[in-house]
Amino acid sequence: LWRGKKDLGSEALQAAAALKLAKRDSKALQEVLASKVGRLVKLDLLALLHALQRHDEVDLAFQVSPCFLVFERARKEVWYKPSVPLYRDMLKSLARNGRVEGVYSLFETIKQEKAEPHIAMFTEVIDIFVGSGRFRDALKVFEMMKESEAPPNVRTYRTII
Repeated sequence: LWRGKKDLGSEALQAAAALKLAKRDSKALQEVLASKVGRLVKLDLLALLHALQRHDEVDLAFQVSPCFLVFERARKEVWYKPSVPLYRDMLKSLARNGRVEGVYSLFETIKQEKAEPHIAMFTEVIDIFVGSGRFRDALKVFEMMKESEAPPNVRTYRTII
């Protein structure tokens, strides 16, 4: 399901194309969300979200990126349950694109949904920040990690060093 365009249904492909065309216009983006994304079934919606993450479609401000809007739409669905892999992928996508505030905001969302962040989530975000030279941000995430119920492990300390 998670490998490529062939895994997206025809409606999901249409939604992806419409999102790419509308991403610079917030009004058009809202229309696409209502008309195209709102009609997707669970698997297509999750496949679309993963495709947007894979293609780093978080290039706009975090609140209006197509990827985040699709993620928010998925969170409102009846079938939605907090998912560690889904959050991990979102965090990695945001961190890769330097969306530091988005990372912190998503960590807060994870806490609000009572889905305690996993050690791997923190460590992967720290690794991405260190790899891109954002050491201050990596240390902030490390401090958040120490305050959470997911204490740093050996891999985390190696990443920091």
